[in-house]
Amino acid sequence: MDQITPYWNEFYSYMRAGLADVNYLQVVVIALLGAMAASSFVGVIVAAALSVVIHVLVNALVPVLLDHKDFVPPAFDNAFMHFAASLFILYLVAIGVLFLIKMAVQHRPAPRVVTRHH
Repeated sequence: MDQITPYWNEFYSYMRAGLADVNYLQVVVIALLGAMAASSFVGVIVAAALSVVIHVLVNALVPVLLDHKDFVPPAFDNAFMHFAASLFILYLVAIGVLFLIKMAVQHRPAPRVVTRHH
């Protein structure tokens, strides 16, 4: 366990720094939509990637729509890539958990066929 602790602390500080200014209500809404759209485990990965794109677009378009400011695309620098990677991991975990809950709730056992011999 002592060997894992430094790696966990590094991962935790990386995620915490990358997600410092995230609107978690936005994350919950996008993750719920992604989990509803996912139909397989590969779909969870695709939904997580699309969720990052949607999240970045929403962040770029909210000032345009609400404050009537000019559209400013995000700068694709190291800070943005850090933010996007952290968002991807967050959405992958959130959509994965919601997908598993969805599969557990929707799972119905196969109907039993009873045959009678006369």
